[in-house]
Amino acid sequence: MARQIVTQQAVTDAAEALIVEGAEPSIVAVQARIGGGSYSTVKKFLDVWKQQRAEAATAAPETPAEVQAKGQEFARIVWALASREAQAEAQQAKDEAQAAVAAVRVELAEATNEIARLEGVEAAQAATIDQQAAKLREVELALAEAQTQARRVAELEKSLADLRAELDASRKDATDKAVEAGRLAGEGEALRAQVRELMDAIKPQAKK
Repeated sequence: MARQIVTQQAVTDAAEALIVEGAEPSIVAVQARIGGGSYSTVKKFLDVWKQQRAEAATAAPETPAEVQAKGQEFARIVWALASREAQAEAQQAKDEAQAAVAAVRVELAEATNEIARLEGVEAAQAATIDQQAAKLREVELALAEAQTQARRVAELEKSLADLRAELDASRKDATDKAVEAGRLAGEGEALRAQVRELMDAIKPQAKK
């Protein structure tokens, strides 16, 4: 909703209407009549209206003393009301300002506490990250060591397979050699038997 624009004419019309209704044209009453306006703006225009009324009254025929007295009393009443309203509004503005300052201080304290909490959380997270990084480095080293050991196991397994193959070959060679030795031993024994037979056959003829 657009803010009400206060003009001299609006304040003058409102004050005149209040006078006609028999009401006091105070700043608050004028504000209520025109539907807004700041205290200072309405007061400025209302002072102009009062000045204009005073000048009009001076230019008019001489006012009876009784009327002047009533007018002065009325002016004093208006001034007293305006003064009280001004004081009340000033006190209200002061109270609102103090409340706003207190609220800002509370918000500032809450913000300071939140910053401290976030800094603590950040420090804790940084420490956790450092710990996790250290554990990761340990795991990486362990993995590298395991991979090295795995390669060594594969090499050892290959060496063992080679040794087994050599042992099997040696066993087969030894078996073949044993068989050959047996065969040669049999042939040798057969030759010795033939030599003995020949010797036995030669001995009788040598005696003759």
